[in-house]
Amino acid sequence: MASNDPKFKGWHQTTKEELANFESKIQYKLNSFQEIILNKAKYREKDSDVTIPVNFVFEQLGSFLADISGDGGKYFYADARCSSCGICEKVCLSQKIKMIDKKPLWQKDRKCFLCYACINYCPVQSIQMRSGRFIKFYTNKNGRYSHPEITVNDIAGQK
Repeated sequence: MASNDPKFKGWHQTTKEELANFESKIQYKLNSFQEIILNKAKYREKDSDVTIPVNFVFEQLGSFLADISGDGGKYFYADARCSSCGICEKVCLSQKIKMIDKKPLWQKDRKCFLCYACINYCPVQSIQMRSGRFIKFYTNKNGRYSHPEITVNDIAGQK
């Protein structure tokens, strides 16, 4: 990026020191998460000096709104493309999804973690979310993402 380019006027060009500082904070955060996960400890943001990502705040807000509505999973459903493969049930860490009559049903007595694994790992993109007042949902036009190195069995093994 050329510093005299008018479209970048007013932009701050990050220095190597700023990048190194940011990378150090991220590495600290990753190490903290690893420690929390390995020790199966509860996580409290006040224990950290690294600012939480905005997405985390919105995810927590979405989870809170789903909790007060009584059923976070009420927004999910399988459309006609469902092949009855059962992957959604397999990757649901909250065990909210049960295959009944070869179709996924979201159980009302289980809390949905809103991890979206059911959406992202559905091989035929059958799992959908209904529109809601506060939450923008995945749709066919937005696509899906599953980590290329994390398998359905990896996720299922965490239960």
